[in-house]
Amino acid sequence: MELSKFSSDLLEGQKLEDFILWKIQKKYPKATKSEGSFKDYDIDVPELAQKFECKWDKKSQVTENIAIEFMDRGKPSGLNVTTATHWIYLFYDNGWKFAFLEIGVIHYLCKNARIVKGGDGWQAEMYLLPKRLLYKQDGVIIKKFTKELKEFRKLHAG
Repeated sequence: MELSKFSSDLLEGQKLEDFILWKIQKKYPKATKSEGSFKDYDIDVPELAQKFECKWDKKSQVTENIAIEFMDRGKPSGLNVTTATHWIYLFYDNGWKFAFLEIGVIHYLCKNARIVKGGDGWQAEMYLLPKRLLYKQDGVIIKKFTKELKEFRKLHAG
């Protein structure tokens, strides 16, 4: 049976969360990942008193933007429901990169952002942010983890 696009995206998102948790646990071993349909945040790092939301924008490979969801099917979602203190956002810009942002920075960037529809059935509303803003904004850290991604894939093949 073929997986729906949503199910496939969900599995890929869970693999991203697993990678980020694996990376964080190297320094903060008490970090845990939220399980099930928990929407508040993805990873809790009690040693830092921080919670992380993990996002992967695959469409950033073909656009100059990233999308931040805030509504889905007329109900608050994404940015509007998270209790995360930080977001870790995987996006493409001449290679895959991670942006680390405090939640307040995301809200600030989204204040004047264009709103678009997208997602499954075009039912989600999202802020569209030019990637170039991430490089110019204080409070945003951008890193490549090419070596670590290869190591993670090798350890978790299958």
